[in-house]
Amino acid sequence: MTDYGLPSLLRPRALRAGDLVVIASLSGPLPAAYEPNVEQTVGVLTRMGFRVRRAPLLEVGRQRWRSAATPAEIAAELNGLRARRGNAGALGVPKGS
Repeated sequence: MTDYGLPSLLRPRALRAGDLVVIASLSGPLPAAYEPNVEQTVGVLTRMGFRVRRAPLLEVGRQRWRSAATPAEIAAELNGLRARRGNAGALGVPKGS
């Protein structure tokens, strides 16, 4: 097989009870109609044994044009989330679930 010089796939460890899960929405504001979905997700993750924190930009009513914040605020939040080593991935809250 030909080696195209691609880096090896990074496989973070699986989440374990007691790990911190941060819920964030960097792509847009949180509509009030979806707040119950976020609260339900927090409850499910907590019952699974995870520590759960909502990212600061994830609040109903926070909006700047079609976004939750200025580009600088979003970049700062993303960099803050990425600074935490050991992130195993992301969990989306499906709309309308």
